[in-house]
Amino acid sequence: MAKTKSSGAPTLTDTDKTTIFRSLKTESYYKVGLSFGLDKYYSSAASVRKQIQNVFNEVKNDPDKFGIPIDEYSEILEEVEKRGRLVNSKVQGPTLREKNELAAQDVAGLVMSARDKTLLLLNEKLDRITKSKSQLDKITLKELSQVYSTTFEKGQIMSGEATEHVTVLSKNININMTPQEAIDLVVKMRETNDLANDRTMGKK
Repeated sequence: MAKTKSSGAPTLTDTDKTTIFRSLKTESYYKVGLSFGLDKYYSSAASVRKQIQNVFNEVKNDPDKFGIPIDEYSEILEEVEKRGRLVNSKVQGPTLREKNELAAQDVAGLVMSARDKTLLLLNEKLDRITKSKSQLDKITLKELSQVYSTTFEKGQIMSGEATEHVTVLSKNININMTPQEAIDLVVKMRETNDLANDRTMGKK
């Protein structure tokens, strides 16, 4: 490093500038500035970075003058530009599209999580009802048929099988049915389901 300027900042030789340019392959503008002691002459980090960036641009615009081979020159430029893109992405944050995609993922995750929790709670509730005669007596056949038709239909959808027959039959159950009528209809539902499954399997 040559003698200092009248302002107190050091005057950099061509050798210094070549060393700085090569150092930027692995280090940031500021770190290279610190290694050359520029923080002793400039009061802010921004000023230190600015001085090193000026040197970088000078060498970049005339690499032959500073004896930088083309391969090394290209590698250094690539690394400096890569760090610049990384810094800009951190400052700018995610784009609107990225935010929307993240939001959509969050919503989808919440929906799926709520679905799974609901199924677990429903299964636990059914277990408790099954084990308690008093609670079972409070549940109407209509309510049971609705649970059955909904869960069965979703199961059919997940397995890629027919669902229409379940929906049609479940609509025929009403609160005015006698227990025997409801049981007969449930049996009919089962037979219809089995028949539909047999037809589906026959097509495969």
